[in-house]
Amino acid sequence: MSKLETEFWKLEITQNNAESGYIYKLSDKINNRTYSDLDYYYEISCRENLDEFPVDLLRGAINPDMITEMLQPPELPQLVSRRIEEKPESLEIQGVFDNGLEFSHTFRASKDGMRLLEAITISNTGSLKISPLSLDFGFRKMLLTQRGGWQEDLDSWILEALPTRRYCSQKVDHRREFYTASDLLYAPFDDEEENLKPGYAAEAWIWGTPAGRILINKYNLSEIEFSRFRRFPVILPGRGLENTALLFGGAAQYRGDPERSFSLEAGSSYSFGQSSYTFFEGEYEDGALLYRSYLESQGHGLKPGYNPPIHWNELYNLGWFAELAGVFANGREFKPYSREDLFREAELAVLAGAQCLYLDPGWDTVPGSTIWDESRLGAFEDFSHIIHERYGLKLALHLMMCFWDECEEDFFYWHDSEGNPSRDFTDTLLFRVCPNERWVSEKSRRLLELAGAGVDFFMFDFTTYGLNGLGCCDPGHGHEIPMSRQTHAENILQVMVNIKSKFPGLLIEAHDRIRGGLSDYHPIYFQDDSKGAFDELWGYEFMWNPLQDLLSGKALSLYEYNLASPIPLYLHINSGCDNSSMLQFWWYSSVVRHLGIGGIADETTQEFSNLKSAMRLYKTYRKFLVHGVFYGIDPLVHIHVSTEDEGVLVTAYNLSSSEIVKTIAFRPEKYGISSVFGNLVCYDGIGKVIKTEALEEKDGIISIRIIIPPLSPVIIGLGYGD
Repeated sequence: MSKLETEFWKLEITQNNAESGYIYKLSDKINNRTYSDLDYYYEISCRENLDEFPVDLLRGAINPDMITEMLQPPELPQLVSRRIEEKPESLEIQGVFDNGLEFSHTFRASKDGMRLLEAITISNTGSLKISPLSLDFGFRKMLLTQRGGWQEDLDSWILEALPTRRYCSQKVDHRREFYTASDLLYAPFDDEEENLKPGYAAEAWIWGTPAGRILINKYNLSEIEFSRFRRFPVILPGRGLENTALLFGGAAQYRGDPERSFSLEAGSSYSFGQSSYTFFEGEYEDGALLYRSYLESQGHGLKPGYNPPIHWNELYNLGWFAELAGVFANGREFKPYSREDLFREAELAVLAGAQCLYLDPGWDTVPGSTIWDESRLGAFEDFSHIIHERYGLKLALHLMMCFWDECEEDFFYWHDSEGNPSRDFTDTLLFRVCPNERWVSEKSRRLLELAGAGVDFFMFDFTTYGLNGLGCCDPGHGHEIPMSRQTHAENILQVMVNIKSKFPGLLIEAHDRIRGGLSDYHPIYFQDDSKGAFDELWGYEFMWNPLQDLLSGKALSLYEYNLASPIPLYLHINSGCDNSSMLQFWWYSSVVRHLGIGGIADETTQEFSNLKSAMRLYKTYRKFLVHGVFYGIDPLVHIHVSTEDEGVLVTAYNLSSSEIVKTIAFRPEKYGISSVFGNLVCYDGIGKVIKTEALEEKDGIISIRIIIPPLSPVIIGLGYGD
């Protein structure tokens, strides 16, 4: 037997003589639960030297039925040898398949002993290129047997995805917050068309019960890679008989990623991202915080000096003249805004208490050109000077990576194999971009010119990759054919790097480097490295109907994101949607560190007055909301702990139409709070002090009893005292 263990967990590998294999037993030592009890799964299928194989078949871009007759079944190499070596601080497994492919598989403990870390490298020791290569390695746990039923108490275990549970983005719904053993039992779990139910792949998973859980996560900073968790059938003799196991961890390919893992040149190797396993007791929130701490240990979080200004978005009042469908299309027509229109929006921004004027689409000569429309708006240097000096505001610009109509040089555009460009969306004239090296150079030049004239913030938007999963196929652009998603993402990132190298203080929000804001397509931490190319990510797309998204439950995913990720979010909210209690304002202020407002055009209205009042209170507690440490008691009670030992901000919300009486109770030490609370003050959403009853600390628990009116927030400031 080979063994690796710490005070928290134990991994044992023993030979199973009955089946001429091994048992990989992974257990936690806190609750003595076993998370794997079968042989580790090592499977590959591959072809040799088949360069013409359509790699995009693996991305779902080509119908497999169209080419079935062209292809023979792939080889299924057999694992012919496995050597397991126990070292003082690791277990190392070397394996060889009968076609010459080899793998190196290593387990070790994290420095604090809490986590089991796993690394896998696959090598092609043969003389021919292997392409494509399909791989699936992972732990297995028996879930149900035909004549035994549920194994152990696994029918009570649930599976939850991170960084969000149900909603992965505005458009992707996992349909349930968690999945039971019954949900995992049947074949639809493995169907690619049904991969959203219950998800198949995520950044991380929490599996177990509050009495004992395991956090399983994958980490690959430079390439798109997810952690797979799926049903695994164990076929038995007899028609249709099978036991059911679960397969998790290790390394697996998903939706064609990581791309470089699908092809190995002779003599080359590929290393997958690290898998990590952490055992804990507690609720979903505890597991999410564990994942956040892992990301923080990898260097993710607020960038040095991060202090984003409050934005005023003109789009809600002025619209976008080019939009032919969507939020502004219902019987409304918009003309290109004027210089005077923008100055009026700057006035509103100042009156509301915002700190930066944000210009959404409409400021450039044509959408996507990133060339200031001087003929309509005057010289940019002059406009920037007025915004900064006359209004005392900063200036932010929305950027499109795609292009309006065919107004640019040919190399700017994505082309299919016949040289045709394609629109980004069927209801606009936006064409998809090909971010080749010439595009990187020209886009960087234009943006550096704007930055030099006084821009304080850039949003990178409309970054959509290719068409139907296929990258640009134009051989004249100097990239591989087709352009890979990896190249697409790296080249867009390079533009950000070029800007930051000259203007390190300019804030950059990365809507996405692959699919224009739909952050379900790659891990949230993807490319968030030490170069500091971008400062924040987009808060999905909850900017259009923020109150509706909150009351429907969609926006609760932002609560889950903040528990699980230290990377700050940026989001505008349409203030014209809010109710008189400013419920929407305070919810999004609590879960979005960089806030944008707008959407009220008349400063004499009660709505605008309410917004100003909420903003005054927001600025009082802004350091908690922007720089504090976020915790959650539940989705409707948030705790923001000051990093400067200046107190705690608690926000609570009533999403119902009836008044509620709520007791907020928590142990201070759980949230890193050591001092006893002194001054306590409670406000409604427009800054009016309301009555609350602070119960004395009892048995180490602080309790606050508060009445919350219908559809309202409460904001509770707790100062430290003796």
